Amino acid sequence: MNISLDSLPIKLDKNVVQKTILISAAIIILLLDFFLFLRPQFRGLSELSTKHNKLSQEVKQARADIKRLKKFEERYEAVKENLGNIENMIPEEEELPLILEDLSRIANDANVKIIQMLPLRDSREKVFTSDTGIYYKIPVSIEASSGYHKFGEFLNNIENSDIFMRISEFEVAASKKSTTKHIVRLIVDIFVIEK
Repeated sequence: MNISLDSLPIKLDKNVVQKTILISAAIIILLLDFFLFLRPQFRGLSELSTKHNKLSQEVKQARADIKRLKKFEERYEAVKENLGNIENMIPEEEELPLILEDLSRIANDANVKIIQMLPLRDSREKVFTSDTGIYYKIPVSIEASSGYHKFGEFLNNIENSDIFMRISEFEVAASKKSTTKHIVRLIVDIFVIEK
């Protein structure tokens, strides 16, 4: 069955028909190309874009983590150094007589007269255990006589001592002998290590 343009009731120009057929064929080819080839590629590109965004976020997070890691390492080194300094501030238990002598010197430097100083070894308390040894707290009872400001200086010097000590309690009472001096009773916790 051959259809001739001459037999059609409408007269069409042969060139127009050929152009229309070519344009229609081109549109069909483009549509087939889009649905068969380009659309799956767009879907693949969309998946790749999603993966790219996810990886970009992970890389960004990793870079931030690396920066934080450097800061953490610096902090770790500072804490490690500080821990070493603190360990140097905690003497061995055998050094307790030297520590008591140091306490006496601190009192003399602040013009605080020690009436009595007594380590309460029976009240020795285990604080914690580490690889380096067992840490204990030994309370030392001190009774002294001083002025109010000199007592404050004495407390400050104890707290700033090279040996790790802590004032756990203190009491100030008026002296019967002097209006400018007070009787001071305090407990100083000295931390020692047993290796």
